[in-house]
Amino acid sequence: MGIRRDWTGGPGAGKTHRLQEEIQWMLEDGVPGSRIYATSYSVAAAQVLRARAGDELPPENIGTLHSAGYRQLSEESNGVLGGKKFSSKKDATDEWNEQFPQWRISREGRNEFGGAEPDGDKFLSLAARVRHRLRPEPEWVDWLQWMGKREQSAFFEFWDTWKRFKNVEGVVDFEDMIERPWREQWGPPNGVTHLVCDEWQDLTPLERQLVFGWLVRDEIDLLLTGGDPYQSINGYRGTDPLFEMPPSEIEQRYLTHSMRMPSAVVDWSEAWIERWAERPYRPRMTPVRDGGSVRVQDAWSLTNSEPVLDEVSARERDGQSVVLLASTNYMIDSLVPQMRARGIAFANPHRPKAGRWNPLGMPQSTTMVERVMGWHQFFVEGYRTAGNLKRMAGLFRTKGIVKNQLAMGRALDQMPNDKPLDDEFMAEHWLDEGAVATMPQLMALGSAERAVAAMEYVEAMLRRGGPDYVRQKPLVHLGTVHSYKGHEADAVIVFPDVSAAAAQGYEMGGDELVRVAYVAGTRAKADLILCGSTRKHRMRW
Repeated sequence: MGIRRDWTGGPGAGKTHRLQEEIQWMLEDGVPGSRIYATSYSVAAAQVLRARAGDELPPENIGTLHSAGYRQLSEESNGVLGGKKFSSKKDATDEWNEQFPQWRISREGRNEFGGAEPDGDKFLSLAARVRHRLRPEPEWVDWLQWMGKREQSAFFEFWDTWKRFKNVEGVVDFEDMIERPWREQWGPPNGVTHLVCDEWQDLTPLERQLVFGWLVRDEIDLLLTGGDPYQSINGYRGTDPLFEMPPSEIEQRYLTHSMRMPSAVVDWSEAWIERWAERPYRPRMTPVRDGGSVRVQDAWSLTNSEPVLDEVSARERDGQSVVLLASTNYMIDSLVPQMRARGIAFANPHRPKAGRWNPLGMPQSTTMVERVMGWHQFFVEGYRTAGNLKRMAGLFRTKGIVKNQLAMGRALDQMPNDKPLDDEFMAEHWLDEGAVATMPQLMALGSAERAVAAMEYVEAMLRRGGPDYVRQKPLVHLGTVHSYKGHEADAVIVFPDVSAAAAQGYEMGGDELVRVAYVAGTRAKADLILCGSTRKHRMRW
């Protein structure tokens, strides 16, 4: 059997940094980069491990276990069902939705259809969870006793149809990428001999069994893991922080010093996690410094958010970073219109594709706010550049304003973004500059409701802090606890509201909510504020 070494540490203890160092030491000891595989529960998290390795780890040796499994399956599979397209393989999701509209599914777990979650997405998520928990199909009926008889019957009808469809089409689903290599005892990807797994607590029993198989069969020399069972909050995937391999030799290392949390937050977190009665052992964390604060504000809530936003505004003025966290998307989303109305600049850089949480900009896109700022720079600040005029495209109807939209577009395409536009260019292409000289005039020309909403938001931000405020990186972030795992802020404001399903799971003996609140609170570098709620389903501080 190969060597197993584990680094366990609490929030801000530097687990990923230590794994990065270990990769560097492997390379210095003569282990070729082609023999090292760095993995985590997400591609982005896995990429972080590459920091100290440079280009010595080939790109195909960095990623999730799913991506490695897919490459192994690709020679015998026509494509994927229920996930994004890989390489030249087809995505069979459209075919499924066409044949079985009653069980339609969304790519990558996103609800693309609006309204309630489709039964297909719900059933597929349920099947994935039970598969990741390593439950044999004959035992599924007992595990699903909480479902009504009619819904349970519909689920098994879906599951039988799903399996037949995969067989007929010759495609695999997301879980097959782990399950097949595990059941058929395939070797590690790309012939690697050293496996580094970050965020170990987020790997499911199925994923861990795949890795353990390589170790037990001496197919890898070293399994290096890092994580914190107290931060395991992906139960919806089937994770189980108490699942481990049979007793074996393990080099257990603990990181006990938090480089983030002050003493008040450490004291709260250590007391809070005791609510998880069956938690595995981990030494108490030591704080980065004395001080900090933990406050319970029962009167503050998602339905009484004025004092919350007053607090956010005050801290922002003092240059402090603030994050507002809730357990679900729809709950934290309720704050978005209020923050826009106040002109508070906010973002969630850890979920860059979520436009509602990143109104000021998303990677590889031009947002409506950026377009409006282009107009502001052009007409108000006087920065008449080709780039600003390009960014304004689509903000307003051009009839009566631009002489020839196509001609102007072609002319701009030939210019660098920083090229100034002189009066001659404007006279050649522009008709009525006065029609867009003020924000109300621009709003009247808005081509879509979302454009007007963006204009109103920019106007509110400009009133709040001027152009420089709009352009700077926001100090205020918001999102779900899951989206902020691994990150931090000076002040953290947590809302205790939970969904009915999450509350039911907790009442049935689950400890996930305890860990969710633990992760939320331990993002704080200075101050933690625990809000109240008027909802029936909530965490009790």
